[in-house]
Amino acid sequence: MGALALYVQTISAKRNKTDMNNLNLVLIISLSALLFLSGCEKKPDATVVEKPLADFVNLETSRLGTAIDLYIRNPSLEHAAMVEGAFVRLDEEIAELDQRVPQSTVASRTEAQAKAANLREYRDKERVRFVAVRAQGLINDAKTNTESGEKAQQSVRDTGESVKDAADGVKERVRNTVDTVKETLP
Repeated sequence: MGALALYVQTISAKRNKTDMNNLNLVLIISLSALLFLSGCEKKPDATVVEKPLADFVNLETSRLGTAIDLYIRNPSLEHAAMVEGAFVRLDEEIAELDQRVPQSTVASRTEAQAKAANLREYRDKERVRFVAVRAQGLINDAKTNTESGEKAQQSVRDTGESVKDAADGVKERVRNTVDTVKETLP
């Protein structure tokens, strides 16, 4: 039974690292495409990243998806703050699951790790969707408001930096999770 848990944890850790690398690549390509295409004339509006589906649905995943949908329909600072708050609550849920793992039995440990991994994957996909929507909004603002074009360009750059920082933060959390899993293994 212990060998099975070790195998599941090893596969989960390897999958998280691969998923993180893939997420970083998608994030970089998406932002690069948005910035490159924004300079083209008569470019059609970029489409919003498709809404991801959570493998494990709970109150926090529902709140996050709803907050981002609301921001997409009506972008404002208030709605952006609601989205960021939903991300924080989801991160707290993930941290709670991570804290339960060392104290759990093998079966519930595997279940908690799977739930946490699914929540992380969902959170990362929603982060990409939210950042893409924000970047597209900034690009649209730059097009329609030529007087503040330089300010919008700086905002796009700042958003790109925040995307990079978010990706680095996710990468660091994945490393910490892998280290925690390694420490809990016999």
